[in-house]
Amino acid sequence: MRQHPAHSAAKLFTGLVFVLVALDGSTTVSAQGGRRRDLDRREEQLNSLERETTRKRDPKEILLEVNEDLSRLNVINEDLSAKATAGNQPLNYKDIVGNVTEIKKRATRLKSSLALPQEQNEEKSAGFKDAEKAELQPVLTALNKLLDGFLRNPIFSDSGPLDMRLAAQARRDLEDIIVLSEKLRKNAENRSKSTDKAP
Repeated sequence: MRQHPAHSAAKLFTGLVFVLVALDGSTTVSAQGGRRRDLDRREEQLNSLERETTRKRDPKEILLEVNEDLSRLNVINEDLSAKATAGNQPLNYKDIVGNVTEIKKRATRLKSSLALPQEQNEEKSAGFKDAEKAELQPVLTALNKLLDGFLRNPIFSDSGPLDMRLAAQARRDLEDIIVLSEKLRKNAENRSKSTDKAP
């Protein structure tokens, strides 16, 4: 069974800290028995920290979190839809920054919580290379469509067996949402700074 990257990172971090602690005391450990006890105590504390970091989460807790994230993304998406179709009305950049920051945070957490499969021959993401400098309205519309596609994916409503193709599509949508929301955040922040500087 493949280990979760966060668990591997925690173990690596714990191991590095212990090595540094051990190296720090290596010159005097042989001469001082108290120093050896300190190292043993530190090792036990680090092991305890590792056990806490790698503890398995309660599936009910994860499910509640997933439902909360999906519900909140739905609410924000409705707000984005209104902004994307607002026409010539001025946009509130700070409001957009707040929304897309939350979208990225919740989408990232969903990606981790749902652990959706990846297709073997999966196409690369579009990358949205111009999204940081493009007009905001089209980028808002693109993000709105991505969120719509993700939130309406039948895997969230069907009670039958998991369709791996739909699950992989949900993963791709989440990854694109994370990338595009970050680029949109930078775009809106830059516009907000320009507006603030204007006389």
